[in-house]
Amino acid sequence: MTENRKPLPKNLIILAAAAILLAVCAFALGSWFGNRQDSIGEPEAKAIALSHAQVAEEELTGYSFEKDTKKDVSVYDVAFTAGGYDYEYRLSAATGDIIKYEKKPDQDTTLAQPTQGEAVDEEKAREIALAHAGLSEGDISGYTCKPDVEDGVQVYDIHFRAGDLEYEYEIDPSSGSVRKAETELFDAVQLPPDAKDGKPAAGVAAPSGSPVGEDGAKAAALSHAGLTEGDIFGYTCKLDYEDGVQVYEIDFHAGEYEYDYEINAATGAVLKADKEWEPSAAQPAAGAAAPSGSPVGEDGAKAAALSHAGVTEGDIFGYTCKLDDEDGIQVYEIDFHAGEYEYDYKINAATGAVLKADKEWEPSAAQPAAGAAAPSGSPVGEDTAKAAALSHAGLTERDISGYKCKLDYEDGVQVYDVEFKSGGYEYEYKIHAADGIVLKSEKDRD
Repeated sequence: MTENRKPLPKNLIILAAAAILLAVCAFALGSWFGNRQDSIGEPEAKAIALSHAQVAEEELTGYSFEKDTKKDVSVYDVAFTAGGYDYEYRLSAATGDIIKYEKKPDQDTTLAQPTQGEAVDEEKAREIALAHAGLSEGDISGYTCKPDVEDGVQVYDIHFRAGDLEYEYEIDPSSGSVRKAETELFDAVQLPPDAKDGKPAAGVAAPSGSPVGEDGAKAAALSHAGLTEGDIFGYTCKLDYEDGVQVYEIDFHAGEYEYDYEINAATGAVLKADKEWEPSAAQPAAGAAAPSGSPVGEDGAKAAALSHAGVTEGDIFGYTCKLDDEDGIQVYEIDFHAGEYEYDYKINAATGAVLKADKEWEPSAAQPAAGAAAPSGSPVGEDTAKAAALSHAGLTERDISGYKCKLDYEDGVQVYDVEFKSGGYEYEYKIHAADGIVLKSEKDRD
């Protein structure tokens, strides 16, 4: 007996075939993306780093490897020591490309001292750096050298580039010794959208290699920010060097924002652009304005700070004010306490604008300690300052050890610096010398 089976409907066969095909594609794509994410492993990453450093496996005296993620990109961090140098590499796990590279002398290795004992000038310092790097004059570009002070020692700070590497040296001018030698893979600056490919901002082009001038750099920054001359205040500009490239560093405020720019001095390209919300810097306080370029005076600056803080003369104590220079701008630095808060202000001395405002909770600064009052302007004495600190800490003379006290000045105000230990903790106090107020208190595990 023969069974008559009905054939499957054609559309059902097509659907089944499509489902199988989709599953195969999904598996293939998943495998492809997975392999693409990490197409190399540790052995390959290590080999790439060693090859770039021209170091053999047997030369290694230290090695570490770590997989990490930076900005959603999988990377390998490879570090090793060989021949008296520490090497650090960061490679893309997907392609093996070297993202970052640094080479510096091992801390246990003494750097070469080519002219130990001889005083050297800038030219000799340059020769020493090139000899240490194994390079000649014709190999390098972007060379800069400037006298500087590092850790209290005068040095020549030297930068240059050769190939894809950037070199930084510190040479001691008194002996010619190499105090610091670092090498990093040179990263091209990531330009903002308005300055792709390093091209000048609109209207600021200049002959190749010729500075655009401050006016051109300012125009480039304002154009990038979408602002006009009339929108900004607190403008500063200085010509400087960044990684061997001459740049204009431009800062200004507009509305409730602070803008920082670096403009290529040769092309007008925007190399760096930062914009931060600074609501404290919005506008000059009412009544604090003065003729352009003319100081508002301490009284005007104080009025601007008090107005911004919403307090009156009678509400504050511990007031200090000094005239200072901040990035070429004259400012009044004003500090005071009110209630349980400490206020720090920077007021533009020419306009009365509030350039900076900080408010911190300082409950320890609320009122003078009991019994610590003294005639206005005269020191309360060390015993009273000590009593104020102990009272605030809830301790007695017998509870403490390692007591120290000295009379000092803090921002023009005479204070007692009081320190002691108790119960596994270290206490530090600043006591206002004139009235015994606790201006600052810290308690840390000893």
